Amino acid sequence: MVKDYKELRKRYNIPVIVLLVIIALPFLYIVQVTQSKKIALICFLIYLPFELVLVIIKDTLLIKKLNSLIYKDINLDLMASYILNQKRKSIKTIKARVQVATIFYFYRIGDFGFIEAVVDELKKNQKFTDVEQVKLNEILLNVNLFSRPDLKEDQFEELLADYLADVEPLKMAYRARYDILVKKEPNDAVLKEVTNNKFSQLESMYLKAVNEYLKGNRNKAMELFRTIAKEDEGLYLVRMAQAYLDSENSGEKSVLLDARQEEVTLKLLRMKLVEVKPAKSTKSTKGLAFFKGWKIALLLIPPFLLYAMVLVVIAVVKKIGSFVFSKSEK
Repeated sequence: MVKDYKELRKRYNIPVIVLLVIIALPFLYIVQVTQSKKIALICFLIYLPFELVLVIIKDTLLIKKLNSLIYKDINLDLMASYILNQKRKSIKTIKARVQVATIFYFYRIGDFGFIEAVVDELKKNQKFTDVEQVKLNEILLNVNLFSRPDLKEDQFEELLADYLADVEPLKMAYRARYDILVKKEPNDAVLKEVTNNKFSQLESMYLKAVNEYLKGNRNKAMELFRTIAKEDEGLYLVRMAQAYLDSENSGEKSVLLDARQEEVTLKLLRMKLVEVKPAKSTKSTKGLAFFKGWKIALLLIPPFLLYAMVLVVIAVVKKIGSFVFSKSEK
């Protein structure tokens, strides 16, 4: 499984660069044979659409694959790597994607305190469809259910009215979640939910396990918790499932995460979003940094255009040389 966004991007960039070089070869041959700047310009104008189409296709496939790995699947390391590598981008669409990924990352690891602020910032800079707005509101509702064990029923109903005003089927499902997570009462209505990605399936399995636990079906509940505990321990649901298993093994009635250990875990998971600056070297790297910044741009310049530029330089040098030689003869 890919855990580094740069590695994933490289898998899509390299084939595109190879294809661009292959496509450029016949144009390079034509320019070399004709030795014409005009032909070189025409070749460039023909070549440019190929380049743009390939880049658009590459970006589309990369985003589709990325979304599949971090949203449909569960890949916390890749999600953190993507956020870390893209969070400084100033392009509006990329910035919005990073903020969405940040919300999902914090929600999945159980770092609920930061989510509302990120959602508010995202809403200021991005317009959402009704479906996207409902999804964000669902996350905010879940944050309240998981992080506020003292949430009063009238407060919860106010949240429902604010977040899911016109979505009655979802309201029923979230009332069931409130019963299970806050009131600690079983409610089978939550089992009617249909999910289409791995994390949502895991969340539904967790709710089903807690529901069975509250009904007194301990064996069935523990079987579900053991299945959940096999997933990435960075997930809040996995840590909670393990807490239920530990409670069952020790015979304790209360199911709580160790506060100190949870603080350390969340701190380590947050650190994945912090850029680590390399140690300063005594050697100068200005030239190397310049090369790294421009090497991608150089790759995008077609070889035949470079060849045409060389032809222009040679022509200019010849004219200057002939002018200086004629002056010297006089």
